[in-house]
Amino acid sequence: MSLTRREGLLAIAGIVAGGIVANVSNFAVTSMDQDASGPPPVTAFEPASLGMGWVLSEADLDELGALGTEAIDETRFEVEERLDYLGGDVGAFRAISSSDCAAACDSDPDCTRFTYATTRHETASKRKMCWLKNDEIIDSRKDAGAYVSGRKR
Repeated sequence: MSLTRREGLLAIAGIVAGGIVANVSNFAVTSMDQDASGPPPVTAFEPASLGMGWVLSEADLDELGALGTEAIDETRFEVEERLDYLGGDVGAFRAISSSDCAAACDSDPDCTRFTYATTRHETASKRKMCWLKNDEIIDSRKDAGAYVSGRKR
């Protein structure tokens, strides 16, 4: 038995559609309660196997943003949160954590300080950025939001 081109394409489309239906069936769909005078209902998608939502709370974001700060070797660095050193850049790169930023500074003989922008930084392009600094910094900003900075001891 041979298939026509049309029948072959319909068979392929059926397999693809079946795969999509199989993937969608792994999610539970729940509707939030709605007041008759309010906006249309919102549907929340939730992985059925995990039993939790995809949206992180502020507390979760704070905890994730602080990951790695306690792993900095404080015998090697004087660490201060919410401090941004300005100027004196000798290098910049994206780092996984503030401890990776400190380790990079520790291994660079030109680096005497570092500034790391955490995942809580309001500018997305600056999140997880590490700036290696020397002693030629221009100034520093205290209470500078989502930064962690350190100075070699």
